Amino acid sequence: PMRKANILLILVLLPFWTSLLVRTSAWKVMLQQQGVINDILVWIGLVNDAERLIMINNQFGTIVAMTHILLPFMILPIYTILEKMDKSLVEASQDLGANSFVTFYKVILPLSLSGVVSGVIMTLLPAMTAFALPQRLGGGKINLLGNMIEHYFMESTGYLNVGSFLSIALMIVIIFMFIGLLKFDKEG
Repeated sequence: PMRKANILLILVLLPFWTSLLVRTSAWKVMLQQQGVINDILVWIGLVNDAERLIMINNQFGTIVAMTHILLPFMILPIYTILEKMDKSLVEASQDLGANSFVTFYKVILPLSLSGVVSGVIMTLLPAMTAFALPQRLGGGKINLLGNMIEHYFMESTGYLNVGSFLSIALMIVIIFMFIGLLKFDKEG
């Protein structure tokens, strides 16, 4: 229903209305050992107070926060494609006896594939180049490509050529991703 779709869309867009630094800091507060999530787990009784979970300065915290922050980049292209899709195709599939799974697999998925590909590219690019979020939530232990490039340019003297190589390699990957998207879009 349109009312529920609009509410869900607002919830997906909500992270865009706050700064990345504020969202990262909020995740840092929520995931720390004396944070909100651990407090809830202790209150429910799933975790003993003396054995609170370590969810920050590791890969888990980085993945949770990056998923939250990058999820709208994946959802919005798919939502746009699904909104434009002709609803009579789904009805025709069901009228011909297809169940929900077959309708999804044979009708909806092929028609929304360009949105999925766009979403993957829109999510992959910021994920590959992110360096502030993994630095803050990973405690410097999680190194993505953006962290490595920043390290070679800012902290390592004498390794500017490695930073330059990684930057050029990243640009080449991005160019090929866009070329692939354009070819996929023309075929689809």
